[in-house]
Amino acid sequence: MHLKKNFIILAASFVGFATQVQAQVISIAQARLRDTGTTVTVRGIVTNGTEIGQTVRALQDTTAGLTAFYTVAATPSFAAVKRGDSLEITGKLKSFNALLEIDPITSFRVINSNNPLQTPLSITAAGLNEANESRLVKL
Repeated sequence: MHLKKNFIILAASFVGFATQVQAQVISIAQARLRDTGTTVTVRGIVTNGTEIGQTVRALQDTTAGLTAFYTVAATPSFAAVKRGDSLEITGKLKSFNALLEIDPITSFRVINSNNPLQTPLSITAAGLNEANESRLVKL
């Protein structure tokens, strides 16, 4: 009985330790290479407000762009996220209508606000492709 009790305490301690380990932050370009269904944590600047929908925000870092989709019921405070906010966001990668997005969002935090947006990438119509998905572009 003593051995069983020690095992339960050890197992409970391990579970507590595992939940305190922070997710590894990767670049958005690295996240875009992962399989759908994979949980990722990225940081980026929000490049849109509600003009493309109430529940969609695009993030961009220096490497790529990625869209985050949220539901008000699951993450109600995400609605307050605005253009120029720097976010750290964790969630699962999902393909929706051939658009790679983070959905569902499992956690996020606003690092700071009022950041300048990156200069839009100048491209031709041929540059409207998956590599430039969710990025600010100028045609």
